[in-house]
Amino acid sequence: MRKTTPKQAGVALVAAIALGTSATALAGDGWLTSYEDAKKQAAEEKKDILMDFTGSDWCHWCVKLDEEVFDTDHFKAEGAKAYVLLKLDFPNDKSKVTEAEQAQNKKLAEEFGIRGYPTILLADSAGKEYARTGYQPGGPEAYLKHLAELKTDAKAFDDLIAQAGKVEGVDRAKLLDQALQTQDPRNLLAAHAALVAEIETLDADGAAGLKSRYGLLRAKGELGSSLNTLFQKQDFAGMLAAVNGVIDTYKPA
Repeated sequence: MRKTTPKQAGVALVAAIALGTSATALAGDGWLTSYEDAKKQAAEEKKDILMDFTGSDWCHWCVKLDEEVFDTDHFKAEGAKAYVLLKLDFPNDKSKVTEAEQAQNKKLAEEFGIRGYPTILLADSAGKEYARTGYQPGGPEAYLKHLAELKTDAKAFDDLIAQAGKVEGVDRAKLLDQALQTQDPRNLLAAHAALVAEIETLDADGAAGLKSRYGLLRAKGELGSSLNTLFQKQDFAGMLAAVNGVIDTYKPA
């Protein structure tokens, strides 16, 4: 029998550890933590990417989503067929993520405009977002159906955007409006701020009724940030004035 030298044994041990780590990542929950690895795998397997921006040890709805959907055998099997799964964690216990992951996750949260947790993004293999959602009740089957519907809506959105590229003025504004109707209204400002601003500009005289609708939407988003700042200062009179300002300007129903 051939004798193994200490050096060879050391190399074998390192290789075994590396292989064991890789096997655990693939055979465990199936989630990647590297954005670049996720894009590479998605391109190779011709899949989309599901990004889970989560707070695994403090966010109640994140924990519920994990327990009811992501940690189930059904989602692990079926979800992995359709998506490359990428977990971007922001735990209180920083030992759960490496320093490199912390830096990456912070950068991605800023780039994608993440404002709450959990936020689930669907993106193509290049990392271009086409839909976002969050916690949804109903278990893994319902959640997978929800994700499929988001993808269908994204196709309709792309088709309408393409049509809008062929016209100008108010006609373009109306098609852009139809495109945004396929999207989650809670995420319009975060995901489509430029389109919202363009619709307001194209319907400058308000004849199509779009300027006031999207102006109110934008104003409500800005109002939320203003109210948070004013609340921190305990400026309650300022908060009331800010709300009244939006009401006076847009006169919502």
